[in-house]
Amino acid sequence: GLIMTLEQRKDLEDMLNYYEWKQLLANQRNDTESAFIHEDRIRQIQEVLEVLGYKVKKESKELLSNGKSYNVYTVTG
Repeated sequence: GLIMTLEQRKDLEDMLNYYEWKQLLANQRNDTESAFIHEDRIRQIQEVLEVLGYKVKKESKELLSNGKSYNVYTVTG
């Protein structure tokens, strides 16, 4: 399969985490359309990675301010 460098993996994790935050912020604004778009981007990136043989791990973290949770993504080979 395709071998990614650690830097590429980190870039993808950053991208997944960025979209996760964008989704969270959209949900807080009750902007369901934007939230859906960001969620869809996360799903698409995950699907491509899984096809390439990578695993995407999601770890749920809680926001201290309001108790809502968000995911932190890790890509493993």
